[in-house]
Amino acid sequence: MNKIYLPLLSFITMKPYIAVLLCLIFCQCHRDESVNPNGAASPSKTTDVYVTGEEMGPAGFYKAMLWKNGVPTALYDGINNGRACDVKVTGNNVFVVGYQPNSNAVNVAMLWKNSTPIPLRDGTINMIAKSVFILGDDVYIGGYSVLFPAEAGGVIKAQLQYWKNGILIPMSGTFPLPPDIYGCQIVVAGSDVYMNGSYRNENNILVARYWKNGTEINLSDGTADEYVTDMTLSGNDIYISGVRESGDKLRAKYWKNGTAVTLGDGSLNEAVTSIAVSGSTIVVGGYSSTTNLMIAKYWKNGSPAVLGNQLGQSYVRRVLIDGTSLYAAGFQMLPDLQGGIARYWKNNTPVDLTNGTRNALAWGIFVTGDGGKL
Repeated sequence: MNKIYLPLLSFITMKPYIAVLLCLIFCQCHRDESVNPNGAASPSKTTDVYVTGEEMGPAGFYKAMLWKNGVPTALYDGINNGRACDVKVTGNNVFVVGYQPNSNAVNVAMLWKNSTPIPLRDGTINMIAKSVFILGDDVYIGGYSVLFPAEAGGVIKAQLQYWKNGILIPMSGTFPLPPDIYGCQIVVAGSDVYMNGSYRNENNILVARYWKNGTEINLSDGTADEYVTDMTLSGNDIYISGVRESGDKLRAKYWKNGTAVTLGDGSLNEAVTSIAVSGSTIVVGGYSSTTNLMIAKYWKNGSPAVLGNQLGQSYVRRVLIDGTSLYAAGFQMLPDLQGGIARYWKNNTPVDLTNGTRNALAWGIFVTGDGGKL
């Protein structure tokens, strides 16, 4: 079976930072009413495209990257690997979350506000920030930590958690660490906080799950491995993308308010990594594969569209509906290059962020300034 496990991450748990740090993070985070900082922008004059990801540096370590309209900024460039996972923009403020290692090679959950690095914890244990959501003046960040044997009963376990304005809030339960921590996306509506994740049950089966205000809600029945990858809200509806392992195949799927919708006919390995909704339009992005080749694609209201080419591996990591445009961020490997290209597609047209001389991939995307209706 041809599976994709996005690169293994490491993690952390701890206590809030000092008041000065919280002020640096969250002061002057006023909302620009012309922009929804978590999804599609309202009409405005200038379109700016922000993409987060990673690019290998000359020393062989991955830099945490932010590209604005194709112009790169290295948020972290040091010894060991860093990553910028997600980005949101509100007013003049750009919020990027991810991780970078400290001098002890412990991964530290990071917020970069306008490119200024702000550690979310003290770096004593591994911790990752994977998603960010802005609601008014509040900044929510989803992520996880790793609990090692002494604190996890003899096995390495993961603890999902989120931060609200720098205050750490753990989700209930811990679970054995899978090859990667799936989900960790956070969305907020009013006073309701949603976060998704996956855990292994007593039979070592991955179960898809989300939490609403800390209450666990299972999406799958635990008879086959299923895991979540992304989440979004549209009105009163919650959409969660995921994958089911069915025999020797991966099946792309999503849930709307807990009801599963499976994509494709099962003849290919197919997986989804992201979901976006605008009105009656539902777009999920991911990849399909035959033999050993993954090809980037998306489904719009269930109809597939291929983005990648046959020249090398490709996949979609994040989709976004913004006004009249559909964006997908991900990766494309081309022949005769030393590494893959960090790329996004706008309405199926590729835009390369790197030249392929060193491996790079895009993880998140946010757009301000489009308008209209897709």
